[in-house]
Formats: sequence, structure tokens, C-alpha cells
Amino acid sequence: MASGLQFKATRAGNFSPSASSSEKGANAGERAGDRPTMHAKVTIADMQAFVDNPDHPGNLNDSVHFPPLGDDLPATDEVFNRVGPAGKPNLKQNILFNYQPV
Repeated sequence: MASGLQFKATRAGNFSPSASSSEKGANAGERAGDRPTMHAKVTIADMQAFVDNPDHPGNLNDSVHFPPLGDDLPATDEVFNRVGPAGKPNLKQNILFNYQPV
């Protein structure tokens, strides 16, 4: 049986949906006080495969809290994996969430 890992993480940062770059979005979000928060649960079922193979993904399940849009917005199309050459691992996390105005 493969050894795995599961953990929870919270990440937050300044953001502006109307900005044309991440740097401009961070600056505009800081000025406006817009700070979305992501709450994630990551599950890596086979830790050795995750370390050995950059294409072996972990399971990411999370939601986004962003007061201008709502609370607990479910994320979709999530990716959590290790990318980069052996010996120089780098974690990659992509999150997409949909907002449906009321």
C-alpha cells in the first residue's frame, strides 16, 4: 500500500478582478482592501509517485471567500502537482472558480 499525505491550507492575497496583470491586481486590491482567501484540502494518495513523477497530480478540493462576490465559492478545474526538473521541485496550483451574480 502506498503512503500518502493529506493537509489543509489557507492562502490569502490582494486581488482586483479588473486588473490586467497580477502585480497591478495585487496593488489595486491592497488599495481597495480586496483580499480573497482560499481554503484548500490537498490529498496526495501516493507520495512516492508524486515525488518521482512531475505529472502525477494530487487531489485539490477548495473554496474561495471573496466578500465582493460571495463566501465559499466552489473551485473547479483544480491542479496541484510538482513541476520542474528532479532535484528542483516546484509546486504548481491552479484554481478556477465560477461566479454567478444573483
